[in-house]
Amino acid sequence: MQVSFAAKHCEVPEDVKDYAEKKLANLKHFFEGIVVAHVTLYQEKRRFHAEMSIQANGITLHSTDEEEDMKAAIDLVIKKMERQLKKYKDRIKNHRLRTEHMVQQSFKVDILEGSDVLEPTEEGPRVIKSSRYHIKPMSVEEAAMQMDLIEQDFLAFSNTRTGKISVIYRRKDGNYGLIEPE
Repeated sequence: MQVSFAAKHCEVPEDVKDYAEKKLANLKHFFEGIVVAHVTLYQEKRRFHAEMSIQANGITLHSTDEEEDMKAAIDLVIKKMERQLKKYKDRIKNHRLRTEHMVQQSFKVDILEGSDVLEPTEEGPRVIKSSRYHIKPMSVEEAAMQMDLIEQDFLAFSNTRTGKISVIYRRKDGNYGLIEPE
């Protein structure tokens, strides 16, 4: 597993990095497919915030928490990640995932940060943050499962039935909506 660290407003001691790497290695007991882990630690006032992203089998899981001690913040984030990995593993057991024609696609949206972010104009709101994702081919059912797993309100995916990019989203009534191009 490839592990990278980032720090904001603080320095991460080597013993904390080793501690986090050992904890991340323990996650392999829950799920073997973990490829990349990124840990960001930062301090606000007297609390340490820990954010963790893990890429495993084409999905990305994200967890964040805060505590008064850096190691305690890492422990809380690891516990959340364990729950997410267990949930994902259970869903894989209950649903048969299609692995045919798994071609990774990606799209890019520019990220505006810092001095690039301008005040709202008369034209309307501006995009101030965006992300880059790999779009995995999957069925609508798999996309709904993935969206629940990463605890997001929408997900863009390559629909295996149509071969086109689709978006599934959570409606206010608890059901799902699907946007498909013509």
